[in-house]
Amino acid sequence: GAALRGLLRSVRSEGSGPRTVVADDPSPAALRRALAARVDEVELDGARLHAPRLRAVSPQVPGTSPGLTKLSGDVLITGFGALGAVLARHLVEARGVRRLTVLSRRPVDAEVVRALEEAGAELRCVTGDVTNFDVMASLFAGLTVSRLTVFHLAGVVRDGLFAELDDAAIDEALAAKVDGARNLIALCGDTPPAGLVFFSSIAGLIGSPAQSAYAAANAWLDATAIELHGRGWPVKSVAWGPWDPSVGGMTAAVSAADRARMARHGLRPLAVERALALLDEALERPEPGLAAVDLDPVAAARMNAPVLAELVPARRVRSVRTPRAAHDTLATVRGEIARVLGAASADAVPADLPLQEQGLDSLMAVELRDALAARIGHDLPATLVFDHPTAREIAALIDGLDTPRPVTAPTVAAPDEALAVVSMACRLPGGTDTPEALWQMLVEGRDAIEEVPARRWDIDAWYDPDPDVAGKTYARFGGFVGDVERFDAELFRLPPIEARSFDPQGRLLLECTYEAIERAGLAPEALRGSRTGVYVGIGGIDYQVRATADAEAIDAYSVLGTTHAAVVGRISYLLGLQGPNMPVDTACSASLVALHLARQALLRGECDRALVGGVNLLLSPEGFVYFSRLSALSPRGRCRAFDASADGYARAEGCGVVMLRRLSDALADGDPIRAVIRGTAVNQDGRSNGFTAPSGPAQQAVIRAALAEAGVEPASVGLIECHGTGTPLGDPIEVQALAAVYGAGRAAPLSIGSIKSNIGHAEAAAGIAGLLKAALAVERGVVPPTLHVESPNPHIPWSDLPVRPAVEAAPFVAEGPRRAGVSSFGFSGTNAHVIVEAPPPGAPKAPTRPAIPLLISARSPGALRGL
Repeated sequence: GAALRGLLRSVRSEGSGPRTVVADDPSPAALRRALAARVDEVELDGARLHAPRLRAVSPQVPGTSPGLTKLSGDVLITGFGALGAVLARHLVEARGVRRLTVLSRRPVDAEVVRALEEAGAELRCVTGDVTNFDVMASLFAGLTVSRLTVFHLAGVVRDGLFAELDDAAIDEALAAKVDGARNLIALCGDTPPAGLVFFSSIAGLIGSPAQSAYAAANAWLDATAIELHGRGWPVKSVAWGPWDPSVGGMTAAVSAADRARMARHGLRPLAVERALALLDEALERPEPGLAAVDLDPVAAARMNAPVLAELVPARRVRSVRTPRAAHDTLATVRGEIARVLGAASADAVPADLPLQEQGLDSLMAVELRDALAARIGHDLPATLVFDHPTAREIAALIDGLDTPRPVTAPTVAAPDEALAVVSMACRLPGGTDTPEALWQMLVEGRDAIEEVPARRWDIDAWYDPDPDVAGKTYARFGGFVGDVERFDAELFRLPPIEARSFDPQGRLLLECTYEAIERAGLAPEALRGSRTGVYVGIGGIDYQVRATADAEAIDAYSVLGTTHAAVVGRISYLLGLQGPNMPVDTACSASLVALHLARQALLRGECDRALVGGVNLLLSPEGFVYFSRLSALSPRGRCRAFDASADGYARAEGCGVVMLRRLSDALADGDPIRAVIRGTAVNQDGRSNGFTAPSGPAQQAVIRAALAEAGVEPASVGLIECHGTGTPLGDPIEVQALAAVYGAGRAAPLSIGSIKSNIGHAEAAAGIAGLLKAALAVERGVVPPTLHVESPNPHIPWSDLPVRPAVEAAPFVAEGPRRAGVSSFGFSGTNAHVIVEAPPPGAPKAPTRPAIPLLISARSPGALRGL
């Protein structure tokens, strides 16, 4: 029972402990009285209630009570560490002890032995564990119990919140003190020793966060001393407060942060001389249980320790919750955080940076919660800093404690609502790191394909022109973005160990997302806590395979930094976005499927903004080897869509992100509108002619569904950004599907193209790359050329179809709003189609000025110099 009380006191100090009622065969009426008592801990003895309390004692007049002042026989010290050495020196030099036996789990330091022997001790050192009964029995064989005084110092601290402790940690903390004391008592038998002194801890009496098992062990010692005292034994348990860390031992093992926390709770460290003086006084007193602690009563009032009620002043409650004092509440919260963290002032605590990133650990979280609860006179949840991770969010919670939160229905869009593309950002091959650079490359007809760069891998070691050679690739070209290893981790407050384990796809995606927010005219911090959704097409696993290839190198971040859920989820986490977050992997169609899901969420009111993107990086050669086995790659390294020489595709990488809003919201807020998403659709090939074979009927169906969603006629669409990989089978099926849907009633042939001819096939990011091209084309009124169409594919009946590849840049001809379609087909059968439209007349545009100030910002001087 006593051990359980000690444990519960610590659990309660962690913020999750219950009121405690300790009862010994009570009557029902008495038990009801105990449960009704408004105290945190009560003992029930028959019909009487007792609330345990510590009280200060007056100085003892020497010689007026039977203490343990005579130490004329043998003295045994168990747990002989640094504190034991200090005690032994005091007993020998100040109290005249001569015959001294010490028990230690490790050999005693030779210098300590020499010092004790020079001081006059007859020293016997035994190496062993106090929990081993056989070792203890052998030790007692040479001692006379009636002339033996034992100082039981052995102890093990296993810090950790109660919910985090396992059985082994609890058993280890209990064993040294409890099992050791039981062995000592059993070996004394019916003969009381000359003296038995337990070195206990104040943790057992008042509770200590993260020391529940240790508190339980010490509470057991305290109760055992009282029970033995009732049987006439000369026994005493001294519950110590913290000693000065210069002593060493367990005290020195306590971290500086924990020592600071103890000091804030009024537990000042005892200087060695003061502690030894208190020990001498305790030995002279008659009480079996004493606490020796240097307590600051004012600071101790912050502790939730009912046993201190008679020693500390009543808490002064000062409410900070008034509707007009929100700023004051934030200042109060930041002040308490600064105190707990040991910061110089409240100004040193950022209001919007998660407290964990500022160094707040789980124990500090408990302390902060208790301190704020005391300040406002209102209970706060144990999960306070986990549910409300910043100072501003905590302040908002406090200000709203007495105000019921209104239940707001989501904003559901009108059935014909379109979406506005309010910003775009990209990193694509050919150095195209902005939409403007991308457009320049497209209209100029530049080819961004290059040989696999040496910074990725040695292509010569993996290349063989013979497509039948196993373990090799016959393709040595692709589309690559540069310097993917460069990442400003400090901008996103990612520590180095996490940044190293963070898939470069995630790094690239995070940078593009950040830029897309800025390009929308917003500071990224402004979206913290907003209902902003994140939808990303992602498929590559190169970095994850590398991160888990060496079992010995796997760490806590190997998966947290590389799985698609973690890569995409980290965007919402780092930017504080609270809308839906969805990684999407449908292979080549992934990013357009992500766009479709984002559109649905915006129209249903699941989010107010959506960041939609796709990312793909080529980080290892094995993918090239695999697609060479499929004979899918072009030996010449080009996507020759619609050309007679089409022989496969070139792999590529890149990233693109767009920000979407409901069109009515964007217009109302004056957002710049780059393009409009009129409709989207997604379907599946089903049982086609082979798992990876495209299906013409399924492509027709998804296009018709997108047109129906958009509410537009096929003939009003002037440009199709095709899937267009340049494969002998895929191109004819796609072109004929387009002609079947878009061909009727056309005044001029439908222009078709493929950005893959410029940059290669970016796989999971291919759809978003095509969307960027289409959006720029309808915005600027120009149809960019498609490269490498020298001789039209003879398997496509061009003369019978109202469809033509755009081989030169030309004006975008349209009778009404300029419209384009974007197709993307996954090799697993998932198809997507999107209808894109030019911004409505009079819609806000991104401002253009003849000259603007160049604003450069960064989180550190090094990053600023880099910019």
